[in-house]
Amino acid sequence: MYGGEIMSLKAKQNEKLFILLCFALGILVELSFFHGMIGVSYLIFITAFYSVLFYRFRFSFEHRRIGLLLMVGIWIMTANYLFYDSTVFRFFNSILIPIIVFFQIVRIINSGSGSSLV
Repeated sequence: MYGGEIMSLKAKQNEKLFILLCFALGILVELSFFHGMIGVSYLIFITAFYSVLFYRFRFSFEHRRIGLLLMVGIWIMTANYLFYDSTVFRFFNSILIPIIVFFQIVRIINSGSGSSLV
């Protein structure tokens, strides 16, 4: 019975840390996207977002190959904000990057084998 209490306490600590990380990610979004031109801040946000995602799911993903391929594509597209100042690139990247991130998350997270999103 004592071991179960320790696991429950550790799970609660992980949940609190996850909530704190999500709050910090929200602050990063505010600073990155609403206070000037998007550039290196988009790449920093994507890196922080995936760090929080990997922390939450502990690398227990399905379809890792396609997920890694999509992640490399996402990082290349976000790097375009650094190198190119074209209105066309900014427009398409602002539409495509969130769609591809959503598709990738839905694709790699395996909710059928016991891992939950909540």
